[in-house]
Amino acid sequence: YAPVSIGNVSVGFDVLGAAVSPVDGTLLGDRVLVKSGADPFSLKTAGDFVEKLPTEPKENIVYDCWLVFARELDKKGVELKPLE
Repeated sequence: YAPVSIGNVSVGFDVLGAAVSPVDGTLLGDRVLVKSGADPFSLKTAGDFVEKLPTEPKENIVYDCWLVFARELDKKGVELKPLE
């Protein structure tokens, strides 16, 4: 589960990753599943707001994060496993 987070909580104060949750306890965020895959990078999206996301996986910020992750693993000599 990846909770919704907010920034700019108050004037002059930035908070990175301050998780918010509704008073009634419902989930407000995304469920994330990472598993082995056949391709080096694969991304599938679903949910109420999927139409707000880029249709091309490489235009999603998740791809940019994956590139940095892959680069850092390479620097350490760690093999990158294909993920889906």
